[in-house]
Amino acid sequence: MTEKEYNKCVDLYSDNLFRFIVKNLEHAEDARDVVQNSFEILWKHCQDVPFEKAKSYLFTVGYHNMIDHVRKVKRITLVDQFKDEDKVADHK
Repeated sequence: MTEKEYNKCVDLYSDNLFRFIVKNLEHAEDARDVVQNSFEILWKHCQDVPFEKAKSYLFTVGYHNMIDHVRKVKRITLVDQFKDEDKVADHK
């Protein structure tokens, strides 16, 4: 994929990818991060990804990034809950 084709992918697919991710994450800033990361990965692999396959590649990468983000947030939430439970146990 050439730089021109990459830029065309950004124009064609960034909005649709953002809407797909934000619909599932329900948080716009996190969705923007996932979309940006997806395009960064596409750029790193642009020599390997033909322009015709760019849309499916982007949505696949975006989906996997979204799942990783959800797992990360879930892990952070669980750690915070354990810390809160420890505080409550210390006060007893």
